[in-house]
Amino acid sequence: NTYEWVAEGVMAEKDNLQVVFFDAFPFLDGQDNGGGIQKNLYDRRRIILNHNEVYTGSSFFQQYVSKKGFLVPVWLQYVNRDFLIKNNIVFQEGILHEDIAYTFKLILLAERIKYLPRLFYQRRIRAGSITQGGVIEKRIEGHFSAINKMIDDLRELGTGGEITKELYYMARLFQYSLALGEKRQLAEKLKEMALQCIVKLQTVLRDQGTTGAYFGCMIYKAYIKQFHEENPDIIQRFLQYDEIVDKMRIDILQQIPLGDIRKNVAIYGTGVHTDILLKAYKRLIGDIKAHIYYINTDVSDQKMYYR
Repeated sequence: NTYEWVAEGVMAEKDNLQVVFFDAFPFLDGQDNGGGIQKNLYDRRRIILNHNEVYTGSSFFQQYVSKKGFLVPVWLQYVNRDFLIKNNIVFQEGILHEDIAYTFKLILLAERIKYLPRLFYQRRIRAGSITQGGVIEKRIEGHFSAINKMIDDLRELGTGGEITKELYYMARLFQYSLALGEKRQLAEKLKEMALQCIVKLQTVLRDQGTTGAYFGCMIYKAYIKQFHEENPDIIQRFLQYDEIVDKMRIDILQQIPLGDIRKNVAIYGTGVHTDILLKAYKRLIGDIKAHIYYINTDVSDQKMYYR
């Protein structure tokens, strides 16, 4: 069976693995599998291509967190119990999404990880469940608690140096959390928790230069938008970050000859990202005169668009 195959085969002494990741097949509760469900949601076989590699946790995270290859659910993991006990890797109590900070610490500390391209688990998708729209405020609260714990773990483990991917993960989680509450009047408690997260994130952002400023922009913008914040200190901090990021944008955009009418410029990405790029160019550099071609990767036809 699955357990015997993984525990006795893959986690044998020859591999000496601490963690094994695998995939899942989602299905709708009481409905046809094909209706309104993303079938490859927990299938990473096209993302993680080297199926024989033994990774360190850090290298796995660095390579795959921004490619949707790093997934936190514990039902996608086999973990060596001695490794957990030795490193005091435990769940946060009393919150939802307790596996976020748990898996984050696990990935920071693991030295031998392997990914198995197998769909060992069947994941039931049920309307009204925690991840399908239920208890929104409790979910946001759990995310904020996880962010605080992840920052504490980063400090405790003394990773030092550049932590771009870790910041990316936490900033995106913060942004996603507030997006869950969009168009809702969130409780004052959540506003206070969000601000606590920002203050704590600030302690690691300030040492990361332009990268820190970029992620600072993300979290402050999300906070201001959700809570209609008018506090001048918050606004000023956002504007300081935004100014640093604008300088970075200018340096990058000046390398693209969008202002030269003689040039043809091809952009590979989504239509949304293309629009963001062009608007930033017009705002920061000037008029766009080049002929622009782009492939919209959000649609299946992959045809070339022109504007």
